[in-house]
Amino acid sequence: VVLYNAVFHLEDRLEAVLGECLRVLRPGGLFCAISTWSLDRPVLTDVLLPLIEARGMRYRKNVNRVYGKPDIAFIGKKIAVFCDSEFWHGYNWEERKKDFKSHQEFWVPKIERNMARDREVTERLESEGWIVLRFWGNEIKKETEKCANIIEKAVQTK
Repeated sequence: VVLYNAVFHLEDRLEAVLGECLRVLRPGGLFCAISTWSLDRPVLTDVLLPLIEARGMRYRKNVNRVYGKPDIAFIGKKIAVFCDSEFWHGYNWEERKKDFKSHQEFWVPKIERNMARDREVTERLESEGWIVLRFWGNEIKKETEKCANIIEKAVQTK
């Protein structure tokens, strides 16, 4: 009973903060409604990578030794590709930050820090001679071919 109440309390808090459902245990089974933002990271790169591979481009994925740990990197050509999810990287931020009805004191600075870090990473890599490409998750999902074309053009021209 205590665990049951704790799970429902946690679910209510998460839904209030994020406006999304997460995986929670319910009596009689597992209720599984996983939010789209929690799945973005693998979906973003996994949708794009097959197109890049099909075009014969050789890349590295999640490269630790490159500042900012790009999702996709062409190390010899110094091209870094970041696949940014809308939630964590502040897409349409001036409008979206109003969506947080509770815990704004936590979420607003956290996401704004992510946005600042994105700018810092881009500036540093560019100062070191890298081409930095950033794509929003929905951009990759809706215009995958266009994103792959942009990457391919950068690889061919550098």
